[in-house]
Amino acid sequence: MSSAPRPIRIGIVGCGQIAQIMHLPHLRQLDELFQLTALCDVSPGVLAYCGERWHVEPAQRYASTEAMVERAGLDAVLVCDVLHSDASVTALNAGCHVLVEKPMAHSLQECDRMLEAAAKSGKTLMMAYMKRFDPAYEYAQARVAKRSDVFHVRAHDFVGPNGAFTGDIHRTAVFKDIPPGNDAREVMRKRMSQALEGRSEPVAGHMYGTLLGLCTHDLTILRGMFGSPKRVKSALYGRGGRTFHALLDYGDQITGVFEYANLKLKKFDEVLSIYADSEVIHVKFPSPYVPFAPTVVELWEPDGPGKADRPDAPDLPDGPAGQGFKESFVMPSLDEAFRRELQHFAHCVRTGAKPRTTPEDGREDVRMCIEMTKAALQG
Repeated sequence: MSSAPRPIRIGIVGCGQIAQIMHLPHLRQLDELFQLTALCDVSPGVLAYCGERWHVEPAQRYASTEAMVERAGLDAVLVCDVLHSDASVTALNAGCHVLVEKPMAHSLQECDRMLEAAAKSGKTLMMAYMKRFDPAYEYAQARVAKRSDVFHVRAHDFVGPNGAFTGDIHRTAVFKDIPPGNDAREVMRKRMSQALEGRSEPVAGHMYGTLLGLCTHDLTILRGMFGSPKRVKSALYGRGGRTFHALLDYGDQITGVFEYANLKLKKFDEVLSIYADSEVIHVKFPSPYVPFAPTVVELWEPDGPGKADRPDAPDLPDGPAGQGFKESFVMPSLDEAFRRELQHFAHCVRTGAKPRTTPEDGREDVRMCIEMTKAALQG
């Protein structure tokens, strides 16, 4: 009898909110797949806190990605820091597989550096788009694949602040102890401005930052079903970029709407809607910061007696339009999308399989964010 393969030795770069709430707990839970070996963060306080809480010995806590990949003996790195691209390239160049949080980067030049490093290393570079691994999304995706009459899609993301959802159930460690000269957010702002060809006005930065930080999830679930649109037909923003709408052109057969807004409510209103001639599918996502909260699929379908059964109503149209209407709800699973994403990453690392969420996907999302921002700025 062959023995099970040893766990993948993984390190995390960036021990902030998403690492503390989701990735660290799931890595510990998936101990047959992963061995949490090392942590890296520029904040000494965060590094010590996470190291103690998640039982990573002090010798395996690092202040730089370079030191971690050189000394920790890793197979893979999960990148959750602010910049993403620098740590990813460093890890790939050191021969590590990489799972990188969204967005892939903040400019196309950074994305291309990452793609080049992945190609040279021969290692897996996978985007952490957990919604593509959501059981309800997969259910809707399979249902849409069987249809040939889809005519409209809509990605709607109107949400309140993360703290409204995390504050009830999580306590994350934040320390104001980052050493001087480590202001990654200033580097990020410069790269974002370069990506927008020097547009540095506040509204440009707010829109582009929101599209990258929040809405890349919506772009990837759209493309997971329909591919990229042919173009952004037009875009409109309001409230200094806190509201955004774009018209997407998928060709003659399918139109699209993409929209976000910032709310001051404890409400997470993220819905992917697919409209076909005789069926409507709404995929309703919960806050990603609430572990194991289920995503629900809402279906509208024809039901009940049709024209042939209603001689008293000769004006009823033929086909399903003449039938009644049924609304139903499907919750395929309570499994957690973040956990399924990690399981898929482990499969790719062990088998060499192509990841479902490729770095090419990540680059295309960054390109789309740039295109939508420029379209809105042009009016």
